[in-house]
Amino acid sequence: MACTNSTTFYWAGTSFIAAVQLYTDSNLTTVAPDGWYQQGGVWRQMVGGILGAVSTCPTCMIACDTEVTGSGGTGQYLATADIGNTVGVVLIRFQAYSVPDRCTWSYDYDNSGTPTVASEYSSNTYGYMAGIIGNGGGTGTYSCTATDGTVVALSNATGSGGTSFGGSVFSYNAGGPPFFPPTGGTTTIGPYTDQASGGITLVNGGTGWCMMVVPKPLGLPATLDVVIDGPCNGTAWDIYISCPTSLNLFKCTPSPAACAAATPDDFYTAHPGNTAGTAAAVFVGDWAFEDQYGVNKKAAGTYLISGNCVTVSSNGVVTSVTACAGSC
Repeated sequence: MACTNSTTFYWAGTSFIAAVQLYTDSNLTTVAPDGWYQQGGVWRQMVGGILGAVSTCPTCMIACDTEVTGSGGTGQYLATADIGNTVGVVLIRFQAYSVPDRCTWSYDYDNSGTPTVASEYSSNTYGYMAGIIGNGGGTGTYSCTATDGTVVALSNATGSGGTSFGGSVFSYNAGGPPFFPPTGGTTTIGPYTDQASGGITLVNGGTGWCMMVVPKPLGLPATLDVVIDGPCNGTAWDIYISCPTSLNLFKCTPSPAACAAATPDDFYTAHPGNTAGTAAAVFVGDWAFEDQYGVNKKAAGTYLISGNCVTVSSNGVVTSVTACAGSC
């Protein structure tokens, strides 16, 4: 039985505890995917096709292609996602409500031993965003009241103004609700820098769903960590973490280029407008990449794509799509 689904698997030997590998067929020819498995309350993780030692139930792990809602007081919300051993990209969709929050992913995509950590998003409405995101109204400011009663003005101009926030630690539990119960631990989060430094992006209205792209060029690691900072009391947000998937592929050539020029180069995108990240065309707000695994962002500049002039910012996000007239 798999950790997140009731599925039949097979092994050679007398028991699940003694098994070395799991298979998807009774002839024991096809090794099952890496991940967590359990039978009768016994849990084991398979990595590289080999079952590990008996372990406690990994209730803190989010299954990929799953949406989870979190809410509570000031603090950090921790989760690990099981993203399997296939390659591609992992799409994280994050939605902060009226109270600003920050989502950060951590993943060692190149198996270097040093995880890449990022808190960058894009949306079809607001484009590139980073750090704490939320509704700052027309002034780009939010009056944040922490659980301990501290009131701080979060703003695009000054971030948290050098202020840190004391709060609780919450950890994902699949047995919820609540899906993020307090662990009993405490933490200090912040301070947060200004918008120009990538510490905060407060927009005029709700952020809606924003998208983050995690590169996954290798099968392993099979787990991805996320941390949500909630500096203000009464926070609430949604997060969706996909299983590895493919980026959209378009053909391009860099400017200057005539409208009828050949487009031999690759231009990969992730579209924030839907859960799958798919789109038949390039749109403002799309993430743009050089490679199919999302390791390298597309260089800033303008590209001819399908008769359109497409501009990419230095952050790797599409900022303009206009019909080609003569040349790009």
